[in-house]
Amino acid sequence: MIFIELNDGRAINLIHVASVSLDGKVVIFNMAKGSLDEVKEFFETESEAFIRYDDLKKLLLVDTSV
Repeated sequence: MIFIELNDGRAINLIHVASVSLDGKVVIFNMAKGSLDEVKEFFETESEAFIRYDDLKKLLLVDTSV
């Protein structure tokens, strides 16, 4: 299991996350396995949300350009 901690202290298991998206000041974790549930991480500014989203991309995406 691979967990990350959200800014409100909750932990989510990344194995169950199908995608991550950005909507203004909110980072949205869409859960896998046909679930319509989503986990939202709220930020004070759009800039903070973008930084978090960018950090998640760096952490989770595999570089295939090699």
